[in-house]
Amino acid sequence: MGILNNLKEKWYMYDMIIANMLAGNSIIEPTKQLDNTKIAISFSNIASESQISKYFLIRDLPDYLPPNFMDLIRSRCIQEGVKINYYIYAEPHKIRWDSAEMRNRLQTWKKYAESQSSNVNVFEYRTKRSAALARERIIWSTKYLNEAEVEYRRTVFKVVILIEISSQRDEISLLNLSESLGLFKSCCAELDIKYKELKVNMLDWLSYFGVFSLKQIREISTKVSKKILTDDILANFNGYKQGRVGNKGVPLGIDVKSGSPVLKKFKMDPDAPENWFIAAETGGGKSYFVKTLLTYLLADNFVVTVMDYEGDEYFNLASYLKAANPDDVKVISMGKGSTVYFDPMEIADLTGDEDIDKELKETAIAYTLAIFRVIVGGLNGELTKWEEKVISTAIKRVYDKAGVTDDKSTWYKSKGLRIKMVYDEIKGMVRNKELVDDLMDNVLHKAAVGIETSASVYFEEGEAKAGTFRYPMSVNELYRAKFIVFSFGMRGATSSQTDPKILALKQLSVANVAIQISNYCKYIKKCFNVKVWEEFQRWGEIPGSAEIIVNAMTGGRKRGDVNFILTNNLLSILDDTNEVSKALRGNMTSMVIGKIKDRIVRDKLCEVFGLQDLKSDLDLIAKAYANDDADKEGESSNESENRYKHSFCVVLDNGKKAITKVKLPPALKKSSLFKTGVQVNK
Repeated sequence: MGILNNLKEKWYMYDMIIANMLAGNSIIEPTKQLDNTKIAISFSNIASESQISKYFLIRDLPDYLPPNFMDLIRSRCIQEGVKINYYIYAEPHKIRWDSAEMRNRLQTWKKYAESQSSNVNVFEYRTKRSAALARERIIWSTKYLNEAEVEYRRTVFKVVILIEISSQRDEISLLNLSESLGLFKSCCAELDIKYKELKVNMLDWLSYFGVFSLKQIREISTKVSKKILTDDILANFNGYKQGRVGNKGVPLGIDVKSGSPVLKKFKMDPDAPENWFIAAETGGGKSYFVKTLLTYLLADNFVVTVMDYEGDEYFNLASYLKAANPDDVKVISMGKGSTVYFDPMEIADLTGDEDIDKELKETAIAYTLAIFRVIVGGLNGELTKWEEKVISTAIKRVYDKAGVTDDKSTWYKSKGLRIKMVYDEIKGMVRNKELVDDLMDNVLHKAAVGIETSASVYFEEGEAKAGTFRYPMSVNELYRAKFIVFSFGMRGATSSQTDPKILALKQLSVANVAIQISNYCKYIKKCFNVKVWEEFQRWGEIPGSAEIIVNAMTGGRKRGDVNFILTNNLLSILDDTNEVSKALRGNMTSMVIGKIKDRIVRDKLCEVFGLQDLKSDLDLIAKAYANDDADKEGESSNESENRYKHSFCVVLDNGKKAITKVKLPPALKKSSLFKTGVQVNK
């Protein structure tokens, strides 16, 4: 009876072998009825009640392979109801270069390379091509593995790649599975990927590869091709895509775990919001990270506007860009002394968008009125109806004299008009006593006198604030620029040293400049723009300033803006009692988090933003600064031991994460271009 059963099993096995050979890509389903407690392990597939799977082992990879070849196979081969999964088994491996076996191999390879060293001429190309390619492969791979270990300290792995192609067991899905199998084989042939379909002894194969088994079976082990790969190459293949965040765009740095660039295409969707929160304590490399990023974005035809609260962080970068073309850079630094301000009296060029254009003159008048509101009415910005009437009349007269009417075709005549002209009109009204009216108790004249008195300190030579509006910047100058820095000049300034009116005027100017640039980039220049809001925690100290940032973030989507919000005080954004901080958190799309020494703050950050998986990396970044006192230059003597220093956890809008670090040549890194903070002459 036992002999008959053995014969029956062998007959069934040979029957299945023949059936599978004839079936090709067709699927041979199990003949037995299955329920949810059983699986069927067949000659070449595994089936459950609802699913069937086939397995392929990668035997060989070509010399050159797209880093995203797994995604490529999926995109080309997957059909409705079909899944393609990859299983990567890697074990650390040490190449023993000094062993007798390796020395013999190297000697053999050397002799082969020398024997094939002659150039292949065109007449012998076909007959000698394979030998020439083999020689090149031996030389290149040996050189790469040596450099990977000696120069770059790479970890080497023995790697096995298993591919599972499965589907549901309904009729349509099974037909699609057959088609996917054919596409998979064609795709592998095109990419020169060699594979082995798992057949016969499927139970042994599963035992060998199963994550809960990994049973060592000699008969299977000898059939498994293990590739020697370094960690940076392996990182491009693994399921988590570590080191392969993005495949186009500008680099956000180098992934510290794999050494691969982390890429991001800014404004991939022109209509989607893009607001970045960038946080690191002082010395964490925040401005260094941003400056490097801005150079890439400038090269990608973005216009960059920096609202620099401290005042001088970006001057070196501005000077570098200005040396190539002075028109590319504009620095606005409203305040005392030789400073430049943006004058709102000029009406911006028409954009072609009716909704925007119809409000251009009204916007110019509104910002001019707002400036006088601060000058005359103080921080509360309150004007009497008589004061507002006088200022409005003066603005109208300046426009009328230039020939500017409500007709859009006349608005170009506003070029060259300045806010001082409005002051001069009011001054003339007072000198000529044209608003004197005894019947009205001279209310308009008194209002004009009060305005002149308040404004004279800003517009009359020799007065304390006469430099505020001395050097105007025109709309056209602003529009020609690619890099604009608005310097608040507040480095080291305390509340007692700050002129609140000047600060309020700067806020108004920032809001005006931001909108002007956004509209021009979107409608005239047809490009995107980046706005950098430096030191958010300092902005929050000024009433009204933080709201400007919130407006930029909420309205930036329609205007094509990318906003970078920078801070060295993470608690300022985690404060639930601060409505502005809550609004910012609600509008963030991406995050870049660096050095945070306080564990409580790190834990709160991970809790608020649901980033529990980044805790360990944030801990490592903080730990990298533990020996700062012994390392004054901010770089460890052993970079491999301190790769987390000046690194950042990057969380993108698509949910992908990476630990990145900006890498620049030492000479460039130490240059004044990327120096941050106060410069000290030694």
